[in-house]
Amino acid sequence: MILNFEEITAPLTEEERDEVINVVTIVSPRNRDNPIKSYEIEQRLNIPGARLRKIINLIRTNAIFPIIGTSQGYHASFDPKEIDDEAISMYQRADAIIAAGAGITKIAERMRAGRNYDLFGN
Repeated sequence: MILNFEEITAPLTEEERDEVINVVTIVSPRNRDNPIKSYEIEQRLNIPGARLRKIINLIRTNAIFPIIGTSQGYHASFDPKEIDDEAISMYQRADAIIAAGAGITKIAERMRAGRNYDLFGN
């Protein structure tokens, strides 16, 4: 679980794990020209978005099925280049989150050092 997001990042329930095959079945006929939006999958399976993302994360983490996610929606890909590009996108997003974590940590460090903090980091 992730601190401050415990409820939505809790381990998948058995019922949610059973949805893996349904997510794969829904996404598998889709390609980059006809992706499916997350809200459509959520409605079909009657699950909240955070739990759908957790299921998709399980699918990807365990190399079950190649699901690509873009601003247009989810689709399957069997193109190694497109899959590599998806991995690069994930690493880039992870780097951005790490940078944000480092920035907010600097604020806490300034406060612990007794420095007043203002809007401009002074």
